[in-house]
Amino acid sequence: MTQPWLELNDPETNTQDLMAEIETRVAQREAEYGRFQPHYPTFGHVTPMPTPPDQQFAPNLYHHLRALNEMEAPPTQPELVASPSTRVPILGRLWGLLRGQMHNLVLFYVNRNTAYNAQVNAHLINTLNDLTQLAQEQQQEIARLRADIAALREEHER
Repeated sequence: MTQPWLELNDPETNTQDLMAEIETRVAQREAEYGRFQPHYPTFGHVTPMPTPPDQQFAPNLYHHLRALNEMEAPPTQPELVASPSTRVPILGRLWGLLRGQMHNLVLFYVNRNTAYNAQVNAHLINTLNDLTQLAQEQQQEIARLRADIAALREEHER
């Protein structure tokens, strides 16, 4: 037999009554506010660019959104061009090693910043795609409501 997870040493209150009261309050809270359902973002989710409904609805928005979605990431591979000073017999090799290490150090910090900016850009593109989709849905809803209002006005005028 399992032990109850809560044990009380009060003769006036027992664990069954306390658990029944807790369950009653939880049920009342769920009935009043609804069941709590947390929303967790999906990792790796990429929102596709919404297709424009027609040419009348914000053509500049779709032009820039399409250009943003089709833009490729910038190249980040290291490219160290040979220098004439590396041809000096002894000091050239030393200069080449020092220059290469300094170049790698700079690239380390630049690539960290580039990776951060790439993540920010991906989130911004997804946000813009979601907001554009939401704007499309709202425009459709507005058009439907305007049609309903026009129909009601026409019906009222008869």
